[in-house]
Amino acid sequence: MRWVPPPDMLFAASEQVVPVVSLEMARVAASMVIVMVRGGEGLVPAALMSMTPGFNACIDASGKWVCGTYIPAALRGAPFALIPTAQRQLLLCVDQQFVVPEELSGGEPFFTPAGELSERTKAARDFLKDVEANRMGSARACAALARHQCLGPMALDDEAAETGQPRYLKVREAALGKLSAEALVELRDCGALALAYCQLISMQHLTALKELHARALANAAAAKAPPPAAPDGPVDLSILDKDGTMNFDAFR
Repeated sequence: MRWVPPPDMLFAASEQVVPVVSLEMARVAASMVIVMVRGGEGLVPAALMSMTPGFNACIDASGKWVCGTYIPAALRGAPFALIPTAQRQLLLCVDQQFVVPEELSGGEPFFTPAGELSERTKAARDFLKDVEANRMGSARACAALARHQCLGPMALDDEAAETGQPRYLKVREAALGKLSAEALVELRDCGALALAYCQLISMQHLTALKELHARALANAAAAKAPPPAAPDGPVDLSILDKDGTMNFDAFR
């Protein structure tokens, strides 16, 4: 078996968020909204891609990325992902829809004849390892912000945020401004202060994301709409019976 790179972004068309890490945070904040989400081991930062679960407004019907010029690293790692086991080991996994028989041309081998990872497979693995190493630091930064009560619920519409365990969190700027000097130093040293500023800056894109989401829903509805019905009865062509000429010079 071999693997092929995704030809487009449709593999992520149903994803509402994608995890992001500290090294890319500034570039993500330049065009996308950053939120904090609850992952398997606590809070992690993520880029918000739509206003409702199961839908991605940042990818159009043809699979093209339409949300700025930067694509988060977790999406660029496809078709591979590093998945942790119960023993906290990381397994290099591949999306089966991008695995093809060896006899098909264009596929990339997983291994060399000697049984080692092929160069492209190894490059994909090393890229994801770098992202994973950075992800752990981002999770620690989120934990520090939560510990100092700098995070609050984020509502994705005009209604009040839900109580209890909200799905998404954002930085509470007022709480950040009341921290002691010692707390600010702690947040600075673990990267949480930079994360907080990036999240606050990213909120400027929320209105644009709502508009992008509305357009994507409208386009999806239009694509599913039936074609207009043919008119009942004969078509009125009486306009063709009129004499006269049309002066095209008037349109020049």
